Amino acid sequence: MVRTSFVVTCFCWFIGTASISLAQSGPGNCGSGNCDTGACGTSRDGGCGSSDGATVFQKSQAKMDLHKQQAELIRERNDAWPKPFQCFDRQAFHGVFAVMTQRGWQCECTLTSDHFDSTTHELNIAGKSKINGIMSNLPEVARQVHVYQDSSNAIAETQLASVRKEVQDKYSFLPSPELALTTYKPHGMSGALVEDVQKKFVEGLPAPKVPAAKASTISTQ
Repeated sequence: MVRTSFVVTCFCWFIGTASISLAQSGPGNCGSGNCDTGACGTSRDGGCGSSDGATVFQKSQAKMDLHKQQAELIRERNDAWPKPFQCFDRQAFHGVFAVMTQRGWQCECTLTSDHFDSTTHELNIAGKSKINGIMSNLPEVARQVHVYQDSSNAIAETQLASVRKEVQDKYSFLPSPELALTTYKPHGMSGALVEDVQKKFVEGLPAPKVPAAKASTISTQ
């Protein structure tokens, strides 16, 4: 990599030097003594008395400076390799998991119709317990409350207003969480199924047994 940077720098220096030499040489019909006659004094034909020669020289100098800057950039990238490209790769890699993590927190903090009364559409005991768990146990970065919109807009707005009132009345001492409606349905199982699975798991556990005592022997020397 260092050898490549050195070659690029030398090549850029060679191009810049050649450009400056051509700019300084000027047109071929302006030899010594011709400028006194005024034949080369106009600014259009690039004579000795014109400003075109200086303009070409400045353009060549600017082009040489640009080549030097590009060569310096290549050298610095080679010296710092694999950064900053490695940082971009890591950011792109972790960005995928960041979206998955955000979706997981949203799924965990989403209230459905099971958390509201079917008649008044106010929070029931399960809904209040869900909000208490979100506000008390989750980190602030993941503290959010979403209401799944599985019914009409009027009912969903009533449910969201009930959630907002619960948060303001009981958790005003904490930073206000994000409150919003969502159409993303959280994954889960019914409470009856979870209870049945847990019950069968407990019933299938073996009976506790005290291990038999091992006789200890003392070796004599």
